[in-house]
Amino acid sequence: MDTKSTRNKFFKDIGTFIFLILLIFFSISLIGTVREHRNFKSNFGDTLFDNNLIVSEVLELDTVLKEYTVLYLDLDGNKKENVYNKRIEESNSYKENSIREVENNIREEAKESNLSEEEIKKQIEEVRASIMSEDGVDNYYSQVMNSANNIIYKNINIEFFFKDSSGAKVTNIEDNNIEDEIDNNAFLNNEDYYYMYLPSSKLKVNNTFYSNELIDIYNSIRHSNDNVSRFYRIPKELKQGDLLYNISLEREEASSILYKKIAVTAVFGALTLIFAFVAFRNRKNKTTSYIEDLYNKLPIDLRTLVFVYSLVLINSLIFNVIPYYGNNYYCNSILLKSCILIVLDYYFIKDLILILEKKRTIGKILIFKIYKYILNIIKSNEFIKTNKFKVSFIIIISLLAIISSFVPLLWPWAYSMISYSRLFLFIYIILSALFSLNIFNEIRILESNTLRIAKGNYKDDLKEDNILILKNIENNLNTIEDGLKGALDKAITSEKMKSELITNVSHDLKTPLTSIINYVDLLKEENITEDKRARYIEVLDMKSKRLKILIEDLFEASKAVSGTMNFQKEDLNIVSLLRQVIGELEEKISEANLNIVTKWPEERIILYLDGRKTYRVYENLLNNIIKYSMDGSRVYIEVISNDDEIIITMKNISAYQIDFSSEEIVERFKRGDKSRSTEGSGLGLSIAKSIVELQGGDFKIEIDGDLFKVITKFKKNN
Repeated sequence: MDTKSTRNKFFKDIGTFIFLILLIFFSISLIGTVREHRNFKSNFGDTLFDNNLIVSEVLELDTVLKEYTVLYLDLDGNKKENVYNKRIEESNSYKENSIREVENNIREEAKESNLSEEEIKKQIEEVRASIMSEDGVDNYYSQVMNSANNIIYKNINIEFFFKDSSGAKVTNIEDNNIEDEIDNNAFLNNEDYYYMYLPSSKLKVNNTFYSNELIDIYNSIRHSNDNVSRFYRIPKELKQGDLLYNISLEREEASSILYKKIAVTAVFGALTLIFAFVAFRNRKNKTTSYIEDLYNKLPIDLRTLVFVYSLVLINSLIFNVIPYYGNNYYCNSILLKSCILIVLDYYFIKDLILILEKKRTIGKILIFKIYKYILNIIKSNEFIKTNKFKVSFIIIISLLAIISSFVPLLWPWAYSMISYSRLFLFIYIILSALFSLNIFNEIRILESNTLRIAKGNYKDDLKEDNILILKNIENNLNTIEDGLKGALDKAITSEKMKSELITNVSHDLKTPLTSIINYVDLLKEENITEDKRARYIEVLDMKSKRLKILIEDLFEASKAVSGTMNFQKEDLNIVSLLRQVIGELEEKISEANLNIVTKWPEERIILYLDGRKTYRVYENLLNNIIKYSMDGSRVYIEVISNDDEIIITMKNISAYQIDFSSEEIVERFKRGDKSRSTEGSGLGLSIAKSIVELQGGDFKIEIDGDLFKVITKFKKNN
């Protein structure tokens, strides 16, 4: 009884396996047949004459024959005398006009060259002889005849009859009654030919005459002609020796191959249906197969690994093997492995569903046992706890994972190596997930202890056994108190800066506004002289402009801080821009008795920046240098081009004692002179810093004694 049950389970596995093989081969055959049919349609169309080469050939033939019919009476080369004579007259007239034009040119040139009348006549006669010797009409007639003969010779299966209103009849049809057949539409009853009849528009025939098989050719030449009636016919039994016959042979061969593929596909489809019925006729039987019983005894994580590997193989099967199957080792090995793994995947998914429905236990998990074993080793080994080992281990396995990801690109033929690399990547992902889980657990522990420290309990130490990876963070928690004190000092400083900001804004707005009010009151007084009035108005104008600049700077600073400033970026030569800034301020530089020393590359340095706003940055910086630099000192402006960034440095010696930090000077409404006696809003550096940073740059100020240095950096590819 047990032997019979085992045999039934074994045959059940074999039947399933054969069904999968037949299904895959049916898919391969079906895709190949569809592809072959698509290629057949693309190359040969629905009919023999639905072919671009044939349509083009007939179109060329029609064009040449229409041109030939205009010149000749028949294929024997008899010219239309009236047409020929007219073209000769036109040619002679053209030659005479050309001779007169050349003669006029020669006489005009002779006036400048002082040629004698004899020399002039000699040149004219030479030109006349040259022009009159040209035989353009006969050459054109010969060219048209040669073209017609060549294309007729190449298309022996295309018969035609052309007739125009002058009586010309151009035809390669030997039947003397063909003209009567066309006039009486007798060709419609001739079963041996495909036909097209395109009557002259003067005949006012509304009917269209063509075989349905020739509709594509007909549509390409259907335009009417006032003088020429055209008739074409093609025999259904083609003669050997032209393009039409050759394409017909190719079409027959391709059609034969297509029918064979259809037959093979039908056979595989029938066999697949038969084995599907055999393999699944007992599908309601809930007993498991022999292989299924053995496979379910493996740990579930190992079966999951096999499932992931099978997805990789099935991907190759679907996208590489089935569409492009070839009887080689690669395709056959993928087929065999995929069939086996698909069966195992079916068993795995079936078991997974039972586990999710709680009808079966999850069983062994190999990865947990390995994880516990590795964790015990880590806890017992001091070297493994060090950062040196942790970083080295992460770098090594990450490098191996990166190399594994490039294996399919570097060695696409090494199929086994590709499989192992993908397996390693899967293991790497699993280990990374476990590592991340451990990290999150340690973070949770550190967060709990940090909360206790934040409440003032700084004496609690963390348990060393609970922290492995983030050991240094455990040690760093002992310095949290110092960090909190530093943060508190920073908050106090920030409040102080806010207070200074309000004071400075009030002062800078109040000063010009007070002056304006006072001078307005003075203007209201009676009996003031015109000189005083003009002087008061001049002061009012200056103070109002000062107030306007201050308010505009305030709005600009507000935009910069909020990030709503708009930029019109373009390719900008930063060296040219600096030259322009220096040139614009040359008069102020001279008045300040400063010596500008520049150092930058000779080649163009292009950055993608807003030209107007970037100009404002360096104009403001140079104005500050002019305003605050020591009289007679040197100012250094340097541009350095590195591999990935451009560095612009401006250095000057301050005329004032620098008693502020680099952070304070870029605060809004901060000035170099604390007395605030100089012009300026105190917003310039703040706006400049924001403009640079909003364009992806870096703005930095360094102070060393009285040396004031501004460093701006931009990425080359921003």
